[in-house]
Amino acid sequence: MNTKIRIIFIIIFLPLTVFAQNSFFIGNKTYDSTDEFELKSNQFIGGQNLKVTIAKNNESGLLIVSCNLYADFLRIKGKLLIYLDDKSIITCLDKNKYDYVDNTATTVYYLTKDEIDQLKSSNIYSIRFSIASIQQYATAPSIGAHSVRNYPKKEFFETNRIDFPKIISELF
Repeated sequence: MNTKIRIIFIIIFLPLTVFAQNSFFIGNKTYDSTDEFELKSNQFIGGQNLKVTIAKNNESGLLIVSCNLYADFLRIKGKLLIYLDDKSIITCLDKNKYDYVDNTATTVYYLTKDEIDQLKSSNIYSIRFSIASIQQYATAPSIGAHSVRNYPKKEFFETNRIDFPKIISELF
C-alpha cells in the first residue's frame, strides 16, 4: 500500500516541477513569463539583435525587450512595431519603463488582451524598434531605428523560427 501511495504522489507532483514557468520581476512584483528568445538583426554586420520575453499580467501581457548596448546612456525607446505573419501590426507605445544593467538595456511594453490574442493566432515576422540616448547631446553608432526578424535568411545559414503562438498560448 505504501508503494502505491508513493507512486501516485510522484505521478501527481512530478509534472508540476518539470513544467515550471519562468518569472520576470519589476520592482517587487513577479510575473510568469516565457523563456527569453533572441531575434536576429536584419543587418549582417553592425545590427542589434533583440532578446524578447513575454510575461503574463492577468489577461494582458508585458513585452520585455533587451539588447546589449555598451553605453549606459542608451535605451530602447519610443514606439515599437510588431509585424505579424498575417500582415497585421501591433503598435507598442513607450511607457518609460527602462533599465540598464550589465551592459544590457531593457524596456517593458504593455500588451492588451486583444494584442495577446493576436500573438496567439499569428506568428511574429519581425520587430522594429529604436535606440535613443537619455542624454541630450550624446551620440553612438547604435542610435536609430533597427529591425529584427523571426524568419530564416538563407544567406545567414539560418533555418529555424520561434513559434510564438504556441509559446504564448502555453503561458496564457
